[in-house]
Amino acid sequence: MPAQSDTVDQVKDCLRLIAKRKLLTAEQEVELAKRIEAGLYAERILAQQPGLDLHFRRELALLTEDGHRARGNAVTLLVILSGW
Repeated sequence: MPAQSDTVDQVKDCLRLIAKRKLLTAEQEVELAKRIEAGLYAERILAQQPGLDLHFRRELALLTEDGHRARGNAVTLLVILSGW
């Protein structure tokens, strides 16, 4: 079990991280959600329709990668704000 001073230091570190990170505006939250949703949809199309032409598959793969990045950004923000 950590000493109380260790816990206080961890809380201070967490609060410093939160203070450095700007909160998202409503527009930014919507944009992040749209990117995540587009990535999930593109991933589903890639899985369900393997015979698509190469150019379209590449475009869908890019959308999928961007969706993964957006999801990672959202998770990072949630972790920082939750104090983990």
